[in-house]
Amino acid sequence: MEAPWRRRRTGACAAAAAAAAAALIVFDKASPARSLHYIKALRAPSVSRPFLTLQVCPGFLAGTMSPSATAPDGGWGWMIVAACFTAQLVAYGSPQSVGILYPEWLHTFQESKGMTAWVGSLVSGVGLIASPILSACVDNFGARPVTIFSGVMVAGGLMLSAFAPNVQFLIFSYGIVVGLGCGLVYTATLTITCQYFDKRRGLALGIVTT
Repeated sequence: MEAPWRRRRTGACAAAAAAAAAALIVFDKASPARSLHYIKALRAPSVSRPFLTLQVCPGFLAGTMSPSATAPDGGWGWMIVAACFTAQLVAYGSPQSVGILYPEWLHTFQESKGMTAWVGSLVSGVGLIASPILSACVDNFGARPVTIFSGVMVAGGLMLSAFAPNVQFLIFSYGIVVGLGCGLVYTATLTITCQYFDKRRGLALGIVTT
């Protein structure tokens, strides 16, 4: 007759395996490139029932794609394309409308045209100039956290700009803060889109950056 403690331990292992299988479905839906290698049953030598052991690929724990993972080229990837398109639309909506805001800034702050033009120039150039640093942030922290943080930066910069007392403050709040946020959005959305597409990568990137 099997000892009660062995039955409880075996049941606990089975429950853990079921929970891991449920988690696998969630992770596959959220990021198909990151997956568990397999759930393998190993028979312990000292007991009569097998114990289920969860083996995880190192790339999953590190947050990177495993070498054997392939881009799905569709399916959930199109939802990623829609989300990235929306993120870039919201982030770049205001910087792409600087031509409409520029006359209002001239009228409100009564500064020279050259000084006021720095606001629009910086918001377009800061993200491109800092792109090597922004790319390193995406590599180290992942595309998803960087995208969330960039949204906070863009929203915070726009809210600060609404209370700008002069052009100098606007250069900081709009030109630098919003510019860096837009650069982070651009880098992160392109990176995560490339992880989901291989053969249709050109089409996906074209939709995201439209």
